[in-house]
Amino acid sequence: MRLLICTPTYYLQGGVERIMESLARHLPSRGVEVVFALARGARFHDAAAFRVAFPGIRGVDVDGTSGTIHGRRRPLRRVILETDPDVVLIARMFDAYPVVSELKLAGHRLRLAVTVQAYESDYFADLDRYQDFVDVCITSGERVLGEVRRRTSVPAVSIPRGVVGPRRLRVSQNGALP
Repeated sequence: MRLLICTPTYYLQGGVERIMESLARHLPSRGVEVVFALARGARFHDAAAFRVAFPGIRGVDVDGTSGTIHGRRRPLRRVILETDPDVVLIARMFDAYPVVSELKLAGHRLRLAVTVQAYESDYFADLDRYQDFVDVCITSGERVLGEVRRRTSVPAVSIPRGVVGPRRLRVSQNGALP
């Protein structure tokens, strides 16, 4: 099975990115080939810097340098068709919703998995709009899971906390602030 994870590349310090890198490292031993569709923009999405920050991620650039909706979606569609995944997982690359939906309408065998990582209206607006095309929704906790289930009939599962955060050293609270 081939999994294509569609992700932006503007954030280089997040827990979501660490989760994705972990998936790339561990899923192959379970028979899943993991490929990433990495957003490449004219200014904010730097796929090369993303690869340096997350060396466990193997990816194909999605050229979004045109700055237009259609200019971002065309290359994404091309990447999906060329990589021929069984499942597309949307991890904050929201242009993938309409692209995958159109492919499914055209009879493509794709399955669509989406993440809702926060209690934010934009996540829910896209899920509401494209729910007929979504095969599973993965949430970041029980509260978000409850909202997904309240709003849609999409099968959903919660994976709380995702990854263990870095250990922080405790600093003595005595004395003046530095």
